[in-house]
Amino acid sequence: MLSPQLRAFLDHDTGAANLLDNVLCEALTNRALQIYYIYSPNEPAAYHYYTEANGVVVAIREDQHALDEFLCLIYEVLNSEHDVEFQELTRRAEARNISKVDFAHEVLRGEFKAALRTKLLISKVKFRKKETSQSYYYKHIAGCPDTFEEFLTSIEKESKNGRDPIKEYEANYDSLKLKSGSPVLEK
Repeated sequence: MLSPQLRAFLDHDTGAANLLDNVLCEALTNRALQIYYIYSPNEPAAYHYYTEANGVVVAIREDQHALDEFLCLIYEVLNSEHDVEFQELTRRAEARNISKVDFAHEVLRGEFKAALRTKLLISKVKFRKKETSQSYYYKHIAGCPDTFEEFLTSIEKESKNGRDPIKEYEANYDSLKLKSGSPVLEK
């Protein structure tokens, strides 16, 4: 289920292995987990989606440092716990009971909660300096701002260099089928 490099990483780092076990046991008590590896450099580092059978799929880009793969898995599993809130946001967006901007911000608020939780959990694990220095995501997660407003500001700064999650979620809002008879909210 896990890549050879992630298995090797977990074999050498019992703190990380224990953290992963705890997160998986807590977050997936009533759901099945599937992990897929993505072999395209054009894909995000990781993402998750839900199955109809009450499961969650975490897709992870294969060409990452082992610590980054680990962090992406922890974050996506924690982020998947917000399924009920996300489904409610989607229903509100389809009914146009929430604006595009508010929809994007509320999705990001769920991601912020998962990032804060990931930050807290990894702060209890002593990673080797060599691993953290080679990791792209470690500094982002360990340095996650403590307030949502600061989180949004950091996203806006980073989006100038690549991916813009606010625009992506606004595009998701636009792609949702408008339920008949629903008023269209501006902004």
